Amino acid sequence: LPSIVSSSQIGMIDPHEEYFGDGKNRRTGHRWRMKEDRAIMDTIPDQFQPYKGIFTVQMMFSPRDPIMGRCSVSLCATTPSELSQTLYSAERVHTFV
Repeated sequence: LPSIVSSSQIGMIDPHEEYFGDGKNRRTGHRWRMKEDRAIMDTIPDQFQPYKGIFTVQMMFSPRDPIMGRCSVSLCATTPSELSQTLYSAERVHTFV
C-alpha cells in the first residue's frame, strides 16, 4: 500500500478500501503513532519491514529519534488496475532516482 512517513507517524493509504474496515465501515487508510502505537505495531512487524534500512535513523526501531521531514513510499504498478492504467518498468522507476 502507498504510505507516508512523517516525523513520528506512519500512514498507509488504501484507495480500494480493502484492508482497514471493520466489516461495516470502510476506511481509506490508517495512521500509527510510532511511540503510542508501539504495542500494536509490534504485532504486525512484517507490515513495517520495507522501511527498515531506508533511513540512517531507524525510526521504526528507535522511536526516540524521530526523522525530520517526510518520506512517501508508493508502489509502481506493472499491470493496469481500477485506480490507474499507468505502468512502470524498472527502467522508468530508475529515472525518478
